[in-house]
Amino acid sequence: MALPYALREGIAGFRRATFASLASVSALAVALVLIGMTLLVGWIVQTAAEDLRESAGEIEVYLEDADTAETDRLRDRLAGLPGADSLVYVSRQEAARIFREEFGEGADLYDDNALFLPASFRVRFRGAYASRDSLERAARRVEAWSRVEAVSFEPDLLEQIESNYAVIRAAGLGVGGLVVLAALLLVGNTIRLSIYARRMLIRTMKLVGATSGFIRRPFLVEGGMQGLVAGILSGLA
Repeated sequence: MALPYALREGIAGFRRATFASLASVSALAVALVLIGMTLLVGWIVQTAAEDLRESAGEIEVYLEDADTAETDRLRDRLAGLPGADSLVYVSRQEAARIFREEFGEGADLYDDNALFLPASFRVRFRGAYASRDSLERAARRVEAWSRVEAVSFEPDLLEQIESNYAVIRAAGLGVGGLVVLAALLLVGNTIRLSIYARRMLIRTMKLVGATSGFIRRPFLVEGGMQGLVAGILSGLA
C-alpha cells in the first residue's frame, strides 16, 4: 500500500503545486546546464592544452653522415622509444629547402647546391611523454647513439605551456567549484521553499500518526519526476 500511495501522491503533488514544481524544475535545469557547461569548457580547454603540448613535444635528432642501412636502423630505434607517436625523416635536400623558405633572401648568401645542413629525424611524443622531463631523458639517451650528431628540443616552450596549463587548470577547478556550490545552494533553497509551502500538510500527517518515511516517499517521487523533467530540459538546452 505504501508504494502505490507514494506514487499516486507524488504525481498528484507534482500536478497540484504547479508553481513550486516549475520553480524546482527550473532550478534543477539551470543547475544541470551550469554544471554541464563548466564540464564542457573544462574538457575543451584540457584537450586544447594537451594538443598544444603534444605539438611542441618533439625532439629533432641530427645525423652524422650515415648510409641507408644505418639510417633505417636509427629509424627503428627511434620508433621504439617510449611514447614515440610519429617519426618524420628530413633529408639534407629537404632541410636545405626549408632553410631557403624560412630565411628568404638571406639564404642567397649560401650556395644553392651546398647541402650544409644535416639530415634529421623529428620524433613527436604523445601524452605524458611530451613533458619536458621525458623529452630530456629521451634526448640524453639518443645522444649516446652512434651516428647521432646532436639532439635538440624546446624546453622553455614546453615549460611555459605546462605552467600556463597548470594555471588554467587551477582556475577551471575554482570556477567549477563555485558553479557547483551555486547550483547546490539554488536547488537547496528551492527544496526548502517547497517543503515550507506544504508545512501544514506535513504537520497534519504527523498528527494523525504518519511516520517520517511515509511522509517522505511522495516527496521523493515528486522530486524524481522534477529531476527527470529538468534533465530532459537541460539536455535539450
